[in-house]
Amino acid sequence: MCERGRTEEGVVHLRSAVVRRPGRADVRQTLGCAALTLRQFGEAAAEFQSAVDLRPEDPDLHSGLAEALIGQKKLSEAAKAFRRSLHLRPDQPGLENNLGLALHELGDYEVAASHYRRALSLEPNFPEAYCNLGNTLAKLGDMTGALSALRQAVHRQPENPLHHANLGECYLDYGDPAEARSCFSEALRLDPENSLHHRRMAAACLTLGDWERGWAEYEWRWRDNDQLRPPPVTQPRWSGELLQGRTILIHAEQGHGDTLQFVRFAKSLKDRGARVVVW
Repeated sequence: MCERGRTEEGVVHLRSAVVRRPGRADVRQTLGCAALTLRQFGEAAAEFQSAVDLRPEDPDLHSGLAEALIGQKKLSEAAKAFRRSLHLRPDQPGLENNLGLALHELGDYEVAASHYRRALSLEPNFPEAYCNLGNTLAKLGDMTGALSALRQAVHRQPENPLHHANLGECYLDYGDPAEARSCFSEALRLDPENSLHHRRMAAACLTLGDWERGWAEYEWRWRDNDQLRPPPVTQPRWSGELLQGRTILIHAEQGHGDTLQFVRFAKSLKDRGARVVVW
């Protein structure tokens, strides 16, 4: 039933099946997969763990458990489960890549890179592994290696906007905003509504002194951004109209550095005849 797309209904029946046959690892595995599909990571992890206890030499159960633990942000436990699966069935490029991702999030960049390289030795045409390797090498400060790996990802999967965006991010860090802008342009061509691509394009344009495009792109910072919210006011935003005799609110938006940089414009606004309120 889950395979026919009726996942939620299927989960109900699978739970009943587990109650009737608690010693069936395959039933628990199927329920775990269905729970993963529904992003019910706690239930998925519990079912995969029970299946592992029943059939500990099955690598697929350990990899399923690892995926559920990733969903729960239990990265150390997930890495352990990935390693167990690889011990039972070596030469799995996908799992090598996934283990690398977990280790990257844990900050173990050297070991993460070794697993990406292992994945690529097993599957040379693996653009995601090239992309992940590039991101990890950038964390290690190997910008030449990072750029090379990210170019490989773009070459092998040019229709994936994330590869172009990650290459652009690396070029920004490398000090080449012109190349970064080119990469972000391609990412936006492929995924024009992605707010993160627009924000990174803003960084590249502003670094290049392209103020008109840069500030326009920077307006995307309000979209899909969990760390930044507009101030709780109902008044309209200023869009450049005359300020004589009017009140304008200047509010802090991000870090202290940006606040100190831009508060200097309060005097310019006052000189235009505005009553300036700094928040």
